[in-house]
Amino acid sequence: MSFITVEHQNPGAVTNKLQNWSNIQKNDLVLKTVINGLDDLYEIVWKSAPVRSGYLRSTIKTFSGDGFAAMTVTAYYARYQEKGTTRNRAHPFFYQNLISHSIDIIIAVRQLYKVM
Repeated sequence: MSFITVEHQNPGAVTNKLQNWSNIQKNDLVLKTVINGLDDLYEIVWKSAPVRSGYLRSTIKTFSGDGFAAMTVTAYYARYQEKGTTRNRAHPFFYQNLISHSIDIIIAVRQLYKVM
C-alpha cells in the first residue's frame, strides 16, 4: 500500500490566509482533488498493467477516506511483474506511474493554497 503525503514548505502561509483555507475546507476541494487524481492514476495503472487473464487488473483497488487515499494491487504475483524474476523480465506498471502521477496530485493540491 502506498500513501501520498502533502507537506507545506511554508506553514505560515496557511495561517496568513485563513480566508483561503476556509474556502478550501468549505468546498472540500482538497479531498476532491486527491480523489480525482487517484481516479486518473487508477486508469493509468489499469491500462499499463500486463494482461494475460485479467486477474491482475481486477485486483487494482483504490480507497479513500477521511484524510487519506490509497491504491493497492493484491494479486500475489504483482511484485514479480513489477520487479521481474531471474527467469522473467520486469513489466513495471505500478510504482513508476504512482510516483510520477503523485507529483501531479501534490502540485494540484498546492495550487489550491495559492491566492484565489
